[in-house]
Amino acid sequence: MRILELKCCPVGPLSRPVFFQSEKNCVVVYDENEAGKTSLVDIIVNMLFRRGSAQSRFQARRFDDYQGYVKLEHQGKTWTCEGSIDLDKLLGLPSEFSRLPIVRGSDLHFLWSSNREKKGPLIEACIQHFTADCENNLGALAAGVRSAAGLTAKRNSWTRSKTEELKGYLDLYRKKEFLLSGLANREKIKRELQSVSERLQAVKKKLAAAIDEQKRVAEEHQAAICSAAEVWERKLSALRTEYREGGYERCSREDLQLWAESAAKEQSLKEREKTLKSQISDTEIKTLELRQQQEKLSRCLKETEESCAAARDTLARLRQEKEAKAKEHSALRTEAQTLLHSINSAEEQKKRIRWAVVAGPLFTVAAVVLFLAGQLVPGLLLLAAGLVIIGWSRTVAGMCSRTFKEAEEKLLELARRAGIQAIGTADELVKLLESQLARQAEEMSKALEKAELECREQEGILNGFVQERLLCERELDRLAENLRDFHSSLAKCARELDGIRSTLEQLMHKSGKGDFASLEEAVKQREGMERDMELAATRLKTLLGSEEQWRERLLALKPYLEQHPHPRSVDELDGEKARLEALVLELREEEEELQQQYDKLQQQELDESQNLYAAGCGDTASLALRLQEAEEQLKKAIRESLAAVWVEKAVEAAKGDLEAALLEPLSQAAEIFYAITGRYNCIDYSRQGKDVSFRVSGLGTAYSEDLLSDGARAQLLMALRLALLERALGAEPGFLVLDDPLLNSSLTRKRKTIEVLLNYARRGWQLFYLTVDYPAVEIFRELGGELVEFNRVCDFYE
Repeated sequence: MRILELKCCPVGPLSRPVFFQSEKNCVVVYDENEAGKTSLVDIIVNMLFRRGSAQSRFQARRFDDYQGYVKLEHQGKTWTCEGSIDLDKLLGLPSEFSRLPIVRGSDLHFLWSSNREKKGPLIEACIQHFTADCENNLGALAAGVRSAAGLTAKRNSWTRSKTEELKGYLDLYRKKEFLLSGLANREKIKRELQSVSERLQAVKKKLAAAIDEQKRVAEEHQAAICSAAEVWERKLSALRTEYREGGYERCSREDLQLWAESAAKEQSLKEREKTLKSQISDTEIKTLELRQQQEKLSRCLKETEESCAAARDTLARLRQEKEAKAKEHSALRTEAQTLLHSINSAEEQKKRIRWAVVAGPLFTVAAVVLFLAGQLVPGLLLLAAGLVIIGWSRTVAGMCSRTFKEAEEKLLELARRAGIQAIGTADELVKLLESQLARQAEEMSKALEKAELECREQEGILNGFVQERLLCERELDRLAENLRDFHSSLAKCARELDGIRSTLEQLMHKSGKGDFASLEEAVKQREGMERDMELAATRLKTLLGSEEQWRERLLALKPYLEQHPHPRSVDELDGEKARLEALVLELREEEEELQQQYDKLQQQELDESQNLYAAGCGDTASLALRLQEAEEQLKKAIRESLAAVWVEKAVEAAKGDLEAALLEPLSQAAEIFYAITGRYNCIDYSRQGKDVSFRVSGLGTAYSEDLLSDGARAQLLMALRLALLERALGAEPGFLVLDDPLLNSSLTRKRKTIEVLLNYARRGWQLFYLTVDYPAVEIFRELGGELVEFNRVCDFYE
């Protein structure tokens, strides 16, 4: 049985609507006085029971109205209670249940009041349970048995229908052998059953011993866990102290990596800075060399320009000279040809007048002859003709000689001018002159070609120097640009280097380490310590759970360590636990096998007994009696005797069972009370009319309830309440609403009572504990851990 949900409109000091849901088995509500804790109890009471029942049973206050509901789960079904019917009637529970699961703050005052007429809810439940009328109940039980057996209610006689049923006894003689065989078989089964029962009891004893040993080993295991946890906790604390005092938290792998990267980058930047400076120096040197080369090129260019200009002048001069020489040579050739022509013409003229040279003397001789011959006129004509011819020839010859001589002299002059030695004829001299002029023209052409070649070479050299100067200027511009880039890169590198150095200084300041090796060593030590701390923390988490629970768990495990101050190791105990678990499992399997065998034999015995009882003979004596009745025809007396015997046996058995049923809660309550007090291990009661009086005993002494302190009475209240609730609900877990029941208990008893309540919560019971007692809250926090949910009244507001 469990409260799933609670909802209600504002009532009393609760100024806002209330709504509650929780998955945890234990809910502790801690708040100040008059905060509304008891009003929460009133809501639950008035929703689970009718208003009148709530007021009479729990002294619940009546506010104007309760508008809401409480949603319950019971045996797999969900019920919504709105105060219209009592919970015990709704669920079909015993009547005493309605007074057990809820404790309001005022219930304690009414429970143990000296005026027993003012009965609290628990006393009412106890009276209902322990003042049951055994005699009347047993009489009713006997009447029911007689009716079931076919006897009349007032007389020991069978009814007609039963008489008809007993006609089967007439068949006893026919079934005698069969019934005797059945009896023998049943006896055999009983012996086997007894043997199996003894073996089963032995196995159960071994199992109980193994379970006890398992519990002892579990306690020692808890002590070993506590011892190991204390060792690990001390180690972890020492490591954390060393970690904190050594400043290892300031040394991280990220800082180490950043330092390494920064150092590498610093080295790289230094190398780059050095490289840039070297490049700047080389560039400046190259620039200086190029400027010197540029100056040299300028000088060479100027000289080459001058040489080129001189070559051009020489070429122009040679061309002019060539032209002049060509003109001169042409004039010389023309003049030489003219002179040669004149010489040739004169020679030809001489050759042409050669006849006149011969003819004139011949005519003269002929004239002389004629004169001598006396022919004066022909002689005279011939003489005149001869003289004319001689005179003409001599004149023409003189003219030709002069022309030849003049021409020859001019040729000689031309030869001298041409630098030719005058030998040979005029033709040879002209040819020689032409050859000389051709050689001079050729030499002039060669000189001109040489001058042109030299001019082109000078122009090529000039162009080369110009190109070199342009290349030098371009290279200077490139070097200047490179120099600017290098200076810019150097400045950027310097800024980055300053940033890296600043980062390294910050890392040094942060880590407190002067160099990378120290930081690396510190990081390695930190990682080693972190691994050790993680190992210790992991071990502690394995042993104790989350870190928030370590202190609580250690405090909870201290009693085990006090019981076992020198426990074995956890691994050894784990092996022992595994062995015991295997042994328990083996014994449970053997127990289950024997139990199945026992149940099978018991069923066989029951079947045989049913067959025998169906035949009217449960044993050999009854069979003999039946046979004797049949033989003696005393069936009526035998039936009455048998009925009386059976009724008496049934009444006695029922009486013993009822007493046991009545005393069972007291036994359970005594166990709970002993777990709380550690002193009282027995609870008895006595009837005083319609009331009951309790007495507790332990360590050889007994006390009535009047002699107990208020705290002890509250603890007895808790034990009785839990025992009666278990009796009423059977195996199903229930719920408890407790409004400060331990306010008057000592801290030790309070702790043990809370341990008992938390054990119920661990078994599935739902616990609402409302208190103003802060030590109780701390005990719940220490012992409950994740099982407990802590709230204030305001947390219930919707």
